[in-house]
Amino acid sequence: MTQTIHAAVVDVQTFESPAAARRARLTPEARAFGEEVGRRIDFRNQLRDLRLSLRLTQAQVAEIVGDEDQADISRFEHGKGNPTLDRMEKILGRLTAYAAEKRREAESVAHEPTWTQTALVPAQAAAQYLCAIRDEEDSFTNLKLQKLLYYAQAYAAVLLRRPLFRERIKAWTHGPVVPQVRYEYKEHQAQPLPRPEGFDPLSLDPVARAVLERVYVELGQYEAWHLRDMTHAEEPWTSTARGDEITLDSIRAYFEPRLRSAPGR
Repeated sequence: MTQTIHAAVVDVQTFESPAAARRARLTPEARAFGEEVGRRIDFRNQLRDLRLSLRLTQAQVAEIVGDEDQADISRFEHGKGNPTLDRMEKILGRLTAYAAEKRREAESVAHEPTWTQTALVPAQAAAQYLCAIRDEEDSFTNLKLQKLLYYAQAYAAVLLRRPLFRERIKAWTHGPVVPQVRYEYKEHQAQPLPRPEGFDPLSLDPVARAVLERVYVELGQYEAWHLRDMTHAEEPWTSTARGDEITLDSIRAYFEPRLRSAPGR
């Protein structure tokens, strides 16, 4: 048995020795060629693995990389074509950068506050504040109040990452409505709402006051029916069935790019 094991070792050594000798006799050019072949194999594997891990199609990879088309990506994954080292590095580099950006986005979303945070104020208090700060000449009706409350919720959702008030907003025929507040002022019908009695505006949370004042300055200049038409052209209302809740997530998703990109924001 010992002799058999010894013979096997000798056989391996006998095989390895000529192989090592052959490698030693390789010219620099041959070694460079071998290394290039290895890089191409690694490139093919890395390209495919990256694409699959990101759940991308070959067409999407081509779009991300630029200067390539789907056919190129397909050939490279199958070990065909003859890309230069610079070309391989560019493709992998851009895909790696894309993957890193996606990770950062995922981490950012994971750390964002949720809508379970405590709202700043009750909707009724927000309504009273708007009634208190309105201009004397403003025909401030219940319809206008409802639209300003809706936009104030949108401003808070985007700029503060939290709700201004916890009461739900419903998609009614004439746009977004906070039902509790709507019923509170329904006796006034289409008449201007009175200023609240016994209400101290300074008792409201200062951050909430800042949001409401900004909304009134930027949107309070419009008449109620103009605001109503604005909401009818916006996705949170148009994509919600009449009578259903306009969710905070849908409000934020729609207004995020608009408020963030607007001048002065």
